[in-house]
Amino acid sequence: MEKEFKDIKALLEKRGVDFRVHVHEPVYTSEQAAKARKAPQKSGVKSLIFFCDGNPALILVRGDHTADTRKIKRVTGAKDVRLASPEEVMSVCNCEIGSVHPLGMLMQVSTTIMDRTIIENERVNFSPGLHTHTININLTDFVRIAQPEIVEIAKG
Repeated sequence: MEKEFKDIKALLEKRGVDFRVHVHEPVYTSEQAAKARKAPQKSGVKSLIFFCDGNPALILVRGDHTADTRKIKRVTGAKDVRLASPEEVMSVCNCEIGSVHPLGMLMQVSTTIMDRTIIENERVNFSPGLHTHTININLTDFVRIAQPEIVEIAKG
């Protein structure tokens, strides 16, 4: 929420990242966010919290894709993979569903995994913990800051 937004901005500034903040009406889905951003849905990074054998993991997929639990199981080696409940999401990252940010080092997750199709974008957009804001950032900087494992985990 507001604290997460401030923490993300401070982290990006400290690391010398050029980023833009876009303020818009509240959005709750990647489709709504793309319209508010006036950007292709595929440029959005959808940040999802999953539990893999009881451990929270941050799963990043392109805005026009969905996470594939079979692929997540294969990548993590977990037997039990499930999407977190709204209460669990709040507990893990202090964000509401639809506003989860993609920076795992600022939340309580064991791993950050990004679908490789995100790298098709030169710049990406993501929610910084608020339904009313978007951060736009160069993909290279995004990967450098987020430090995800990049694999195939989405279905489009």
